[in-house]
Amino acid sequence: MSDLFEQPRYVPKNKSVIAIIREFEKEYLEIFELAKTKWNHSIREFHRDATGLKLSRGLGQGRATNITIRFLPDCDNDFIRLIDEHFPDLDFLEYTKTRALYSALNESSDYFINDPVGKFHFVLKGHCYKYLEKYNLKKLQKVLFFEPGRSKDIFGAYYYKDSRIELYYIPLIIFSQINQIDLEYLIVVILAHELAHAYHHVGFDTDGVYWSKMADVDIGIKEGLAQYYTALYVDEQKNIYPGIEEAYRQLLDFQSGPYLVHESWLKSFKKEHVKHAFNVTRRNGNLDYDEFVNILKRAKDQLK
Repeated sequence: MSDLFEQPRYVPKNKSVIAIIREFEKEYLEIFELAKTKWNHSIREFHRDATGLKLSRGLGQGRATNITIRFLPDCDNDFIRLIDEHFPDLDFLEYTKTRALYSALNESSDYFINDPVGKFHFVLKGHCYKYLEKYNLKKLQKVLFFEPGRSKDIFGAYYYKDSRIELYYIPLIIFSQINQIDLEYLIVVILAHELAHAYHHVGFDTDGVYWSKMADVDIGIKEGLAQYYTALYVDEQKNIYPGIEEAYRQLLDFQSGPYLVHESWLKSFKKEHVKHAFNVTRRNGNLDYDEFVNILKRAKDQLK
C-alpha cells in the first residue's frame, strides 16, 4: 500500500493520529476496501441507471474511463495540522470510550441513588463529566468539521484532471468514532458522493457527450447534484442497511451552503425534473445556479 504515505511528509503531534496511521492497514484497511469490493459496483450501477450516463461511449467507440479510488490520511495534511493546532493532546479513542461510558452511566444512574462510597458518582461526574467538559463535543465538531467543511472537502475529493477519487481516512475514522457512526456506511456515503461527481463529469450520454465544462459551473450545481443523487442512493439502500441513512444525516449536520441546496430539490421536484435540468445544463454549458433553478421550475411546469 505505497500510496498511503505519498503525500508530503508531516509528523503529527497528536499521538492518537499517529496510532491511526500506523494501525491503518491492520485495523481499518479491510473496512475501506469494502468500498471497492462490496459497494463500488452497486453505487456505479445506481448512478448509471439514475442519470443514464455510462463511462464508455459504447461498443467499438473507445475504452471505458477508469475511475481510480485511493485512500490517504487526509488532504495535504490540513486535517492533521488542524488537530495539532487545537487538540494536540486529545486521544480520540479515549474520548470515544469516555463518551460511551458517560452515556451508559447516565442511563444507569437511577440504580445508584444510594451510593454510600460515592464511587459511581465520582466516575460519572468526577472523571467523565470533567473530561467531556474539557473537550467539548460541539467545539470539537465545529473546529474540525463544520468550519473547514464550508470551504473544502474534508472526507474525500474528486479530481477532474485524471478522474481520481481520494478518500481521507483520518477524518473519516475520527468522525465515525466521536459520532458513534458505522465507519463502513460513512465511507459508502462519501464514495457515493464522489462517484456522482465522476459520472456527472466523464459519463457519456447516448450521443457520446461528456460534461467537459463541469469544473467551471457554479458550486451549487456541482455539489447540489452530487448530494441529490447521493440522497437518492441512500434512500434506495436504507431499508436493507439502516445505518447508511444515519451516516448521511449526521454528515448533513456539518455541511452548509452548496451541500444543502439539494434538500429543497427533494421536496419540490420529481426525479425527472432534476434529470432534465441536469441534461440541459450539461448540453448548454449553463454556469449559473439561478438559471439551473429556473430550468428546474420550467421542467416542473412542462413535465407533469
